[in-house]
Amino acid sequence: MRKDIWAIWMHFVSTDADPQHHFCPTGENSWCKYNQAKFKNSLEMFKHKRSVPRAVMDMIKPIFKVLSNPTLLKRCLGGKTQNTNESLNSSIWHFCSKHNNSSRKIAQIASNLACISYNNGGKGILEVLKELELDTGEQQVKDSFLRDKERIKLAERCCQKATLEARKAKKKKTKHS
Repeated sequence: MRKDIWAIWMHFVSTDADPQHHFCPTGENSWCKYNQAKFKNSLEMFKHKRSVPRAVMDMIKPIFKVLSNPTLLKRCLGGKTQNTNESLNSSIWHFCSKHNNSSRKIAQIASNLACISYNNGGKGILEVLKELELDTGEQQVKDSFLRDKERIKLAERCCQKATLEARKAKKKKTKHS
């Protein structure tokens, strides 16, 4: 999984002068167009589309280091995974209804707020409001911390339940083998 995470970073930093696709999946069905071209022996015709500027990639590299941390990745083992995409999508639609027509800018703001809220909870939203020099009331701060506490409790409960179910399934499988 670590290799897959770094494949994304390397893929987006790649240029024609410095291709970095050694972590990307290989073969005809790879999502990496460079490795598809390599498989078809047509690399001389391949041109990288706009790569993300190296300065930007260097700025987000610490995030990739955190995401590829073995301790964090171990938490994904043993049935402790969840459908994060659906959860994030739900958060986005909380800020920007998919039933009403919204501009691209509104959708981008909603996505940013959803990511902040998803990763840092109400505390993250409070930090954004502070950065925008908007006053937050005492009650808003209390509510944010209370919601964050409840969110953490729920996540821990779900994690324990998933772990228990995974252990039961493994035990059942061992008995039938």
